[in-house]
Parts: sequence; C-alpha cells; structure tokens
Amino acid sequence: MAGRGEERCRVHVRRYLEAPFLADQARRTQAANRADYENDVVTPGVPPSLRKALEEWVVDESTPDDEVADFIGWPVARVREHR
Repeated sequence: MAGRGEERCRVHVRRYLEAPFLADQARRTQAANRADYENDVVTPGVPPSLRKALEEWVVDESTPDDEVADFIGWPVARVREHR
C-alpha cells in the first residue's frame, strides 16, 4: 500500500502528463480559463524540488513508458499518448 507522500507523487505525475491535454481542451472549448493551465502543475504536499525531479524523470527519454505507467497506475498506451 502506498503512503500518502507516494500517492501525492503519483497524482503529481498524472497531473503533469495531463496538463498539456487539458490546456488544449480549454483552448478548443473556451470553457476554462487558459491561464489556469499555463502555470506550473502544483500538487499540494509535493515540495517544489521533488516536483521538479518528478517532471524531469517523466520527460527524460531514457525513462521507459512502462516504468511511468507502473508508477502512476495507467496503461502504457495512455502514458505514450500523454508523453
């Protein structure tokens, strides 16, 4: 069972991967304030230095999609779509 800190990290990675898609959706529908999606992804309980490390890990080309998928609980195909 994951601890609270680990779950916050997983949530942050999910939100980070989804942010560009949410921004595109907001631009298309004009239903949301675009500025909300242009700022850094912030997850309460995840310190800025850890947030940066998680984001760097996600975008690093040497990080396998299946490793990210296992960590956040998504199917590999969904991780590939969002990366």
